[in-house]
Amino acid sequence: MRIELTVPERVEAGRDFVMRAVLINDTHEPVDVWRNAFVGPTATHEGGEPVAESVEPTFGQPESPLLLQPFTFYGRDRQAGVFAPGVAFVTASYAPEGGAALSVTRQVTIG
Repeated sequence: MRIELTVPERVEAGRDFVMRAVLINDTHEPVDVWRNAFVGPTATHEGGEPVAESVEPTFGQPESPLLLQPFTFYGRDRQAGVFAPGVAFVTASYAPEGGAALSVTRQVTIG
């Protein structure tokens, strides 16, 4: 399993941007994916206020796993808000209970 995070390298100040986080089953076996364990993409501005994490609508409620077939993916797009000039960090993570945690962060220059 791996996470791919797609964000622009640079964005004009005062403009929003699209972030995409994808959890990829790059194995030859089906894998159970717990959607509530997949968090992000979430953008935070360097030195800015905390931002609510991007999660499933069912987050915190009971769920059933999604069987992710070999070489398929599960993901989400989110719109990042408008940021002042500086640097924003976009993060996505997958931390299933009792499993190996994955995390990825990308930097976006706002200017």
